[in-house]
Amino acid sequence: VNVGMPAVGACAQCGRIFPPDDLIQIQGLNICAECKPLFLQRLREGVPANPKALEYAGFWIRLVAYFLDVILLWIVQMAVAFVVGAVASPYRSDRPSTVMAILRALQYVIIIGYETIFIGRWGSTLGKMALGLKVVQPDGSPVSYGRAFGRYFAKLLSALIIFIGFIMAGFTDEKQALHDMICGTRVIRK
Repeated sequence: VNVGMPAVGACAQCGRIFPPDDLIQIQGLNICAECKPLFLQRLREGVPANPKALEYAGFWIRLVAYFLDVILLWIVQMAVAFVVGAVASPYRSDRPSTVMAILRALQYVIIIGYETIFIGRWGSTLGKMALGLKVVQPDGSPVSYGRAFGRYFAKLLSALIIFIGFIMAGFTDEKQALHDMICGTRVIRK
């Protein structure tokens, strides 16, 4: 031990070195004042005190995954519209609003079902799979179908506020968009 050298410790979250008086012990880990609020929030969400490191996906890669999903869904919806249009063409002059209502309902079922089934089953939509991304809970565990369903509607809220909810992913510590915060999810790299 060096005489005259102050004792130091490292924060278990950020790794920075601090004098022992600047660290607090929580569940046996040294935490600095700056990391304490986020650390306590993670504990409230059920994240283990020292979870395996998750690599959060940033804004830009998530945006590319979103556009891949949009293109895929557009292709599927055009195919559905073509089939519905072909089947309904003899009735087009009689009931155009009914055909359009059926088409619109099918489109919503496809979009909501796609998001819910893929994230609930595999943790990723096809766009996210293509880029090696996965939607998980704070501790890295899979997302349930119910949470995936709710996350779709939370994404609508992110879009309604001029897409600011999506942009938030570029500015939060864990790269969470508004819909991730609402549903308690994270998007990580596999």
